Parts: sequence; C-alpha cells; structure tokens
Amino acid sequence: MTELLTADSFIVRIYRMDTEDPKKLTGLVEALDGSGKRVPFTDIDELAAALNQDAGREKNRIF
Repeated sequence: MTELLTADSFIVRIYRMDTEDPKKLTGLVEALDGSGKRVPFTDIDELAAALNQDAGREKNRIF
C-alpha cells in the first residue's frame, strides 16, 4: 500500500514591510488545519519558524 503525506496549508498576512530592510516585516500566520492557531511574526526568521514549527509532528496520512 502506498502512503502519501498531505501538505500543510497556511494563510500568511503581511501587514508591514520595511522598504529599506525587506527582512523586517510584521504579520500573522494562520494554520488552515481547523485548530484556529495564529502565530504573529516580526521578521523573516520568525515567519520561517512559524511555518516550520509543526515540522516535527506526525503529518496526516492518506492510505
């Protein structure tokens, strides 16, 4: 039997971005998995962390 992993889906809202330093941005990441989880971010590193924070959890599997 083939096992497939489903992808995670997010809405990324960017509210502000520094025109002199594009790495400085402010926004919110919302997970679309039904959890209602929202994670704010204030720079590109926090955005990456918000998108990757669930990487260690078991993914939804389709058999």
